[in-house]
Amino acid sequence: VDLLVPEAVGGPGRRGARLGGHGNRAAMKVRGLEGALVSNTTRTVRSLVPGDVRFCDLKVAGPAALLVAKVHKIAERLHESSRQRAMDKDAFDIFRLLRAVDTHVMACEIRLLRSHGVSSTVTHEALSVFHDLFGLPSGVGTVLVVRHVAGIEDAGLIAASSVALSQDLLDEALQ
Repeated sequence: VDLLVPEAVGGPGRRGARLGGHGNRAAMKVRGLEGALVSNTTRTVRSLVPGDVRFCDLKVAGPAALLVAKVHKIAERLHESSRQRAMDKDAFDIFRLLRAVDTHVMACEIRLLRSHGVSSTVTHEALSVFHDLFGLPSGVGTVLVVRHVAGIEDAGLIAASSVALSQDLLDEALQ
């Protein structure tokens, strides 16, 4: 299990989050997670074992916070060839968010993240990178999505859908 802390609240230093008595090696600071501090919902997670009644109520990041985090993750890994397959999945996760979440809902949440002090900077950065990654059929994000579903889905349809969903979101979120 990796414990991650948004960079903006992780304290001084480059990598390890400063967590008081836990030191600076218990959790790692990651840029792009700040939106989860602003947009989150409590969800009940239940056991997957039939008959097991255990559960835990957890705060889960909202869809725009997830999108911002994934964009930052892809941007960091663009030059790491060893993580190529993970980037395909991360790009596809973004595509799935765009398909599953109503554009208006996602845009409202992005505007919230842009307006909040702790998440504003990383959200602005992510939107700029998001446009570069997914704004064109030749964008790296679009190419990663198409590659992830190669042989399963029609490449042209997936590329066009990715670009259209991305542009719709940017048009509404940046109003």
